[in-house]
Amino acid sequence: MVLENQILVKAIQLIYRFIYHGGKIWMNHGIQARVRWLYQKYGITRIEIASCVKYEFIRQRKHRKFNPDKSCLETYVLNFTYFTLLTLVRQCKEHEASGKKAIPFSQFSPDTSIDTMGTSIESLERDGVEGLIDEDDPERILLGKELLEAAVDHFGESDLAVILGLKETRAEAKRLGIKYDTYRKRLQRKLDKFGSILKDDGYDID
Repeated sequence: MVLENQILVKAIQLIYRFIYHGGKIWMNHGIQARVRWLYQKYGITRIEIASCVKYEFIRQRKHRKFNPDKSCLETYVLNFTYFTLLTLVRQCKEHEASGKKAIPFSQFSPDTSIDTMGTSIESLERDGVEGLIDEDDPERILLGKELLEAAVDHFGESDLAVILGLKETRAEAKRLGIKYDTYRKRLQRKLDKFGSILKDDGYDID
């Protein structure tokens, strides 16, 4: 039981790492592409996606099925995360095709709350952006820090925390006292404006 709990804790850490950070192999890129698609299409944040994958991992008792003699835990969790995201994307598309507006997290029971990993970007400001970009080049890391500073100035800390998945979109809209759709549209206008600013400054963001 102790070993199973240790595997579960490590697996959950890996799930959040794969959802929040990129990697060098194609499966990492596939995960990040679908994470971005889910947010841009439906406003599903990284927090919500990671919570969904974590819930499925526990529900399916994957930590009990893991065999260290057949696979390393990192590869095991990476595969699970990737294919769970494929399933989530398919469910969203099928749900939209049925004519329903809201995208439900059908895998959550009514009393299951979505976990949060934080409520601000303080950790990014303290630790830098090395964890957000998969680069060893100091020039690119410096560029990332400059872009983060520009993003903070443009969006403000609260909106940027939502965009980065550190806050839930619905929770922030509720805190501001505005409708969810209104807040999403406001964020999109800010994103469009920021993209225009970056293009004017010579950044290639296409």
